[in-house]
Amino acid sequence: KIIFAPNMFEGITTLKQISVTSTSSGPMQPYTTGNKPWQSVITTIETVTINTDVTSVSDYAFEGATKLTTITSWGSVTTIGQHSFDGCSTLPSLTISDSVTSIGVGSFKNCVSLPSVTFGKELTSIPDDAFNGCKELKKINIPDTITIIGNNTFNGCSSVTTLTFNKVTTIGENAFKGIYKNAVIDVTNNKKGEYKTLFKKGQGSKVKIK
Repeated sequence: KIIFAPNMFEGITTLKQISVTSTSSGPMQPYTTGNKPWQSVITTIETVTINTDVTSVSDYAFEGATKLTTITSWGSVTTIGQHSFDGCSTLPSLTISDSVTSIGVGSFKNCVSLPSVTFGKELTSIPDDAFNGCKELKKINIPDTITIIGNNTFNGCSSVTTLTFNKVTTIGENAFKGIYKNAVIDVTNNKKGEYKTLFKKGQGSKVKIK
């Protein structure tokens, strides 16, 4: 595990850039909410770089980084932990690397300025609350590799007008609750009836499926 000393940022009041690296390949050490080593400067971080020796972003790692605008690299990350970027309220765009195979519950929850997201090709599911409260999210294109959308995944994404997917087989409770009432779901297969049933469960029952 990549371990940081708990007091390594003591006395520092501003930290605009952080680069996560290590002398040996491995995951970041686990954190709980409010206890990462850079907690005292979390609201000043603007840029995060994950270097190639890092294989995971730990739970809560950058939760509350309210000035974060840039993730310059995902390195060799395969796992993005729970609530790892929760509350990054100024993040203007998001591209999840093709190296990433899983993202955690609430990983990008309340990223309220996020207008779009590009999913990596190795993801097979989007978990509970992953984008809950991302109220500026407008278009969601779910690649064919993703078949499962969890509970409350896009709950409260009130600006979503267009959803595109073809291979999703499971939609969790309230997954799309609160999206734009006239949103359009674009599916190119012949399962429109099945998707109408799935969207009733996901509380997107008023959307138009074409």
